[in-house]
Amino acid sequence: TVTAGESGSHSKIGWQKITEEIVTHCANLGAVGLLWGSSARELAHLFEANSLVEGVHPSPLSAHRGFLGSKPFSMVNQLLESKGKSGITW
Repeated sequence: TVTAGESGSHSKIGWQKITEEIVTHCANLGAVGLLWGSSARELAHLFEANSLVEGVHPSPLSAHRGFLGSKPFSMVNQLLESKGKSGITW
């Protein structure tokens, strides 16, 4: 949904409402949120603190600004396992 060469062009076509509804539903079911980037992190308030992993957007521009080495997938699995759920084979 992104126009080539126009970063963020998908953000103004109405995805916010449905995205928030889906995330709210998933969070209410106890899902672990993995939120990358400032836009996604605006939804952090929908998750319990023990059900959330946040980080910078994993783009080439931010790879060396905190994404590389942050181990988000391991962190998600730790949270899932702490809730008695199976980890994900990423």
